[in-house]
Amino acid sequence: MDEGDIAVCNTCSSMGSDNKKNMYYSADVEHFEDEDSATMKAIKAATSGLAAGITWGTVVATWFDVPRVERHVALPGLIRTFKICGNYGLTFAAIGGIYIGVEQLVQQQRLKKDFINGTVGAFVAGASVYGLKGKVGSPSALEQLFTIFE
Repeated sequence: MDEGDIAVCNTCSSMGSDNKKNMYYSADVEHFEDEDSATMKAIKAATSGLAAGITWGTVVATWFDVPRVERHVALPGLIRTFKICGNYGLTFAAIGGIYIGVEQLVQQQRLKKDFINGTVGAFVAGASVYGLKGKVGSPSALEQLFTIFE
């Protein structure tokens, strides 16, 4: 089927109803129609990232030694596990939400669905998370980028 062709929805015409209206759609318009909005996709990506990050944080927390029991701290191993899980969960949620959000924004602005949208989304997500999580004293990704172009 070419991009300009019009196709008939077979499920609507084969229902056997008295109303014989056929639904038509254009192949080039269908390419940009999605079930979810860009905001909903970003929320789903952030939620999936949160779940994956918490799971990965649980695995990483098992690799650390359990701290010794202190007098005023109940369950120190559990507290450390929650902190690690929360850290990984929020980081993965930020990466997923920023990536999908920027990708959808670029796609809506360019009106194209190609690899450049994902590339821009990955760059912005990586640069923003690296900039926030960067070590103290090391320049962030955006600072490094600006020094290249000076």
